[in-house]
Parts: sequence; structure tokens; C-alpha cells
Amino acid sequence: MRTTTQPVTLTLTPSDYASALQLHARRYFIANTGPKIFTFLIVLVALAMMIMTGFDEGFTSAAIGGLIGLAAMPPLIYFIALPYRAKKVFAQQKTLHAPIAASWSEDGFTANTSSMGGTIAWNQYFGWSEDQAVFLIMQSQQLFQMLPKRAMTNQQIEDLRAHLVRSGLKKI
Repeated sequence: MRTTTQPVTLTLTPSDYASALQLHARRYFIANTGPKIFTFLIVLVALAMMIMTGFDEGFTSAAIGGLIGLAAMPPLIYFIALPYRAKKVFAQQKTLHAPIAASWSEDGFTANTSSMGGTIAWNQYFGWSEDQAVFLIMQSQQLFQMLPKRAMTNQQIEDLRAHLVRSGLKKI
């Protein structure tokens, strides 16, 4: 298997895992219609109930408060709950603490630690995503491998992106 000329060696941090979870959450809510339909239905029901009660002051105030609470949930989850959960899971999952050697080729993505490792062919992945902090290479909607960009050179970032594009995987 041909690999990159410079394999990436890194040790993940809780911040890396939080960045990966936040990117995953953003992609989930952008790509899936379920959360959008749910939000639309909640707003529609609240408006219908306000109209049916003749905009009763008490009910309308409660409905508006509920809608404000609903609108506040995504930022609270994204900025508070996900980073908290990432720190907690990172502390529990000892396999995330080991140094990782990652590389890629036309054939697939390889990651090795002192206790495990292997190569997964590109056609075995579901898709990929990236933001300014991290690459996610996804085996399913829920399972991903992360590669923080902080550990990569600009050349490695461009090379991995090019391999992902050439692989034919869907960018999510």
C-alpha cells in the first residue's frame, strides 16, 4: 500500500474530540430533515394553539417561552453539553489517549496505536467531512475516525482532502 510521504503522528486531546463531536452534530442537523421537521411541527402546534385560544395572554406567554426555550436548546447542546460530554468520554475511553500514527493512500486510511491498528479501504467508509479543526472519516452516520488538522502540515491537509475526493466518498 502506498502511503503519504509524511505519516501524521499525534495524540488526541479532549479538545480534538469536542471539535469532532461538534462537526458531527453540525453535519447531522444540516444533512437530516428530521430535526427541521420536528422544529417546524412544534412551532406550528404552538401557533395553532395560540390562535385557537384567541391569543390568551397566559397561554401565549407560555407558548412563546417554550419556543424561546426550544430555540435555546441547540446552542446550549453545542457549546456546553457536547464539550462536557467529550471531556467525560475522553477520560473514560483510554484508547483515545494513545499516540496514533495515521497515513493514507489510494487504497484507504490507516491508523495504528500501540494496542490496535489497521487499514480500512475507502469504499468501506460512509462519507467524510471537515472544518477548520478536524477531518471526520465516517464508517456510518454515528461512527467516525477523526484526524485533527493541528497535527498536520498544509501539504498533508491538501493531500488527505485530495485522496478523499478521489475516493468517491460523499462529502457530508
